[in-house]
Amino acid sequence: MTRWEKVLVIALPAALALSVACRFIDHTDREYTYWINLYGESIAWLEARCEELNTPGACGTAQDRRSFLTSLESYRDGVKAWWRPALVLTAIAWTAVLASLVVVLWQFLRRRH
Repeated sequence: MTRWEKVLVIALPAALALSVACRFIDHTDREYTYWINLYGESIAWLEARCEELNTPGACGTAQDRRSFLTSLESYRDGVKAWWRPALVLTAIAWTAVLASLVVVLWQFLRRRH
Protein backbone atom coordinates (compact mmCIF):
# COMPACT_ATOMS: atom_id res chain seq x y z
CA MET A 1 0.00 0.00 0.00
CA THR A 2 1.49 3.30 -1.08
CA ARG A 3 1.62 6.43 1.00
CA TRP A 4 -1.22 8.03 -1.02
CA GLU A 5 -3.41 4.96 -0.56
CA LYS A 6 -2.86 5.23 3.19
CA VAL A 7 -3.80 8.91 3.06
CA LEU A 8 -6.98 7.98 1.20
CA VAL A 9 -7.84 5.25 3.71
CA ILE A 10 -7.41 7.67 6.61
CA ALA A 11 -8.83 10.82 5.03
CA LEU A 12 -12.04 9.32 3.61
CA PRO A 13 -13.55 8.18 6.94
CA ALA A 14 -12.40 11.44 8.55
CA ALA A 15 -14.05 13.49 5.81
CA LEU A 16 -17.27 11.51 6.10
CA ALA A 17 -17.33 11.84 9.90
CA LEU A 18 -16.63 15.57 9.71
CA SER A 19 -19.36 15.99 7.10
CA VAL A 20 -21.81 14.30 9.46
CA ALA A 21 -20.61 16.58 12.27
CA CYS A 22 -21.20 19.66 10.12
CA ARG A 23 -24.68 18.45 9.28
CA PHE A 24 -25.42 17.80 12.95
CA ILE A 25 -24.18 21.26 13.94
CA ASP A 26 -26.28 22.90 11.22
CA HIS A 27 -29.39 20.91 12.19
CA THR A 28 -28.93 21.69 15.89
CA ASP A 29 -28.46 25.39 15.15
CA ARG A 30 -31.69 25.42 13.12
CA GLU A 31 -33.58 23.67 15.92
CA TYR A 32 -32.33 26.11 18.53
CA THR A 33 -33.20 29.03 16.23
CA TYR A 34 -36.73 27.70 15.79
CA TRP A 35 -37.30 27.33 19.54
CA ILE A 36 -35.69 30.68 20.32
CA ASN A 37 -38.01 32.40 17.84
CA LEU A 38 -41.04 30.53 19.16
CA TYR A 39 -40.27 31.28 22.80
CA GLY A 40 -39.35 34.88 21.96
CA GLU A 41 -42.81 35.50 20.52
CA SER A 42 -44.60 33.93 23.47
CA ILE A 43 -42.41 35.79 25.95
CA ALA A 44 -43.22 39.12 24.32
CA TRP A 45 -46.94 38.32 24.60
CA LEU A 46 -46.64 37.12 28.20
CA GLU A 47 -44.60 40.14 29.26
CA ALA A 48 -47.16 42.47 27.69
CA ARG A 49 -49.91 40.55 29.47
CA CYS A 50 -47.98 40.76 32.75
CA GLU A 51 -47.63 44.54 32.42
CA GLU A 52 -51.26 44.91 31.47
CA LEU A 53 -52.84 42.69 34.12
CA ASN A 54 -49.99 42.38 36.63
CA THR A 55 -51.03 38.81 37.43
CA PRO A 56 -48.56 36.54 39.23
CA GLY A 57 -49.24 33.61 36.89
CA ALA A 58 -48.41 35.49 33.70
CA CYS A 59 -45.41 37.24 35.27
CA GLY A 60 -44.01 33.98 36.68
CA THR A 61 -44.48 32.17 33.38
CA ALA A 62 -42.82 35.04 31.51
CA GLN A 63 -39.83 34.93 33.87
CA ASP A 64 -39.54 31.15 33.54
CA ARG A 65 -39.65 31.33 29.78
CA ARG A 66 -37.19 34.21 29.72
CA SER A 67 -34.64 32.16 31.72
CA PHE A 68 -35.26 29.15 29.46
CA LEU A 69 -34.76 31.36 26.41
CA THR A 70 -31.50 32.68 27.84
CA SER A 71 -30.22 29.14 28.35
CA LEU A 72 -31.25 28.17 24.80
CA GLU A 73 -29.38 31.16 23.42
CA SER A 74 -26.25 30.23 25.35
CA TYR A 75 -26.47 26.61 24.12
CA ARG A 76 -26.92 27.90 20.56
CA ASP A 77 -23.83 30.08 20.93
CA GLY A 78 -21.91 27.00 22.03
CA VAL A 79 -23.11 25.05 19.00
CA LYS A 80 -22.28 27.91 16.64
CA ALA A 81 -18.75 28.07 18.06
CA TRP A 82 -18.07 24.62 16.56
CA TRP A 83 -19.37 25.49 13.08
CA ARG A 84 -16.33 27.22 11.57
CA PRO A 85 -13.65 24.82 12.89
CA ALA A 86 -15.69 21.81 11.76
CA LEU A 87 -16.22 23.35 8.34
CA VAL A 88 -12.49 24.10 7.90
CA LEU A 89 -11.48 20.59 9.00
CA THR A 90 -14.08 19.09 6.66
CA ALA A 91 -12.72 21.08 3.74
CA ILE A 92 -9.17 20.00 4.55
CA ALA A 93 -10.21 16.34 4.84
CA TRP A 94 -12.10 16.38 1.53
CA THR A 95 -9.16 18.11 -0.14
CA ALA A 96 -6.89 15.32 1.11
CA VAL A 97 -9.35 12.72 -0.18
CA LEU A 98 -9.52 14.28 -3.62
CA ALA A 99 -5.78 14.80 -3.88
CA SER A 100 -4.96 11.26 -2.80
CA LEU A 101 -7.66 9.83 -5.06
CA VAL A 102 -6.22 11.67 -8.06
CA VAL A 103 -2.71 10.41 -7.27
CA VAL A 104 -3.90 6.83 -6.68
CA LEU A 105 -5.84 6.81 -9.94
CA TRP A 106 -2.88 8.32 -11.78
CA GLN A 107 -0.56 5.64 -10.36
CA PHE A 108 -3.07 2.93 -11.29
CA LEU A 109 -3.37 4.16 -14.87
CA ARG A 110 0.40 4.55 -15.15
CA ARG A 111 0.95 0.94 -14.02
CA ARG A 112 -1.63 -0.31 -16.49
CA HIS A 113 0.24 1.07 -19.49
